[in-house]
Amino acid sequence: MNLTLSNTQNIFLNSANNCCMFAGLGSGKTWAGTLWGAIQAIKYPGSVGMIGANNPAQLHSVVVPCLKKHLDALGVDYYIGEAPPWESPYESHVNIVSVQGGSYILLRSVFESGANRSILGTELSWAYLDEVRELDESVYDLVNGRMRNKIGTRLIRMTSTPNGKKTWLFRRLVAAQPPNWQILSGTTMDNRDNLPHGYIENLKSTYSAQ
Repeated sequence: MNLTLSNTQNIFLNSANNCCMFAGLGSGKTWAGTLWGAIQAIKYPGSVGMIGANNPAQLHSVVVPCLKKHLDALGVDYYIGEAPPWESPYESHVNIVSVQGGSYILLRSVFESGANRSILGTELSWAYLDEVRELDESVYDLVNGRMRNKIGTRLIRMTSTPNGKKTWLFRRLVAAQPPNWQILSGTTMDNRDNLPHGYIENLKSTYSAQ
């Protein structure tokens, strides 16, 4: 699989910090986040990871198709929403990606009211959360507390569109700079080779220089 990564994407994919957040508009952050998740599932057979998005439409129309492209490119067999041909610990495979080698990716819409119930009882090897500007602080704490599967890295990766300073995300994670945390800022120009013609010009005409 030949990849052309921006410097920020490369750092994000290879970070050893417990949690790493990649923020930027049109910077290829979801592409990098789903690639990281695919790599975790392949690298650690038997692991159970989670990919979360802010609502079902975002999860199934944006995040899952991106994940599928990576798994296809990496040349592994996988099954979405159906039982794999090997023995599985799950009775239902709805919103589960079963990956060759016996790894599983739980697909969750975790930012909606009450949706944190879908996380309870899980023991996760890793988690990737997309568009965390919509994430409630209590859900982040819950996900962090589920990192106890013995197989895998138990790392959290998050991506987001920037959302200003008046949020718990900025207060707790950006301003406080806790240990084993990393914040990365990507720019639209970093990802210009992968964006459609006219996208950057349209942003320049819409947004301020800042």
